[in-house]
Amino acid sequence: MLELARKRLKRLGISSSRRIQLMKTELPDFSLPQGKADVVILCFPQILSGPGCQQRYDRNGNQYDEDVEVAKFLATPWNSNPKDRNVTHDAQMLLDSLLRGKVVSSNTHSLLRKGGIFVRVEYAKVKRERLTEFEQYRLAFEEGSLSTAMNGRKAERLFDLISSTFFRSRVMQDVYHQTKDRTDRQGGYSITILKAV
Repeated sequence: MLELARKRLKRLGISSSRRIQLMKTELPDFSLPQGKADVVILCFPQILSGPGCQQRYDRNGNQYDEDVEVAKFLATPWNSNPKDRNVTHDAQMLLDSLLRGKVVSSNTHSLLRKGGIFVRVEYAKVKRERLTEFEQYRLAFEEGSLSTAMNGRKAERLFDLISSTFFRSRVMQDVYHQTKDRTDRQGGYSITILKAV
């Protein structure tokens, strides 16, 4: 994508400058310039995971206490519907995943100017509207667009959801090859557009 963007800019006679900078980085990375970006694109496979990466998240941890409480509520097993696609996760694993996702969204938000656009391209099994209620809440929490109070607490809202589009694709096979979970054989990817508030 970066190479394609460079070629297009070159074709248009636009070179890299202080105004236009293309970069690739792993997130979270709070050392990047704050409040400058017009657009940030996060593409799969994007999230650092595993025990070796946890220190990176801990160093750039969530500074908003309400987020932790909301994540705990969303990760509670009794909030899972049998149709939830992540009910097999234990509560701690789901909690860690929710908080890691929110740290990345918080980091992304810090890079964007107000009104900047966050594009998330990620693996998905179904259209967003076909997710269960709590799956939608969890997704909104991770991306920073959750506006509904959970158990009397509100997560920090970073973005407005503009649109989300699902595309069927064999790319979902990548997930199956990692998990060996047969339910990960079908699906594709989603492209979600969010606007920084």
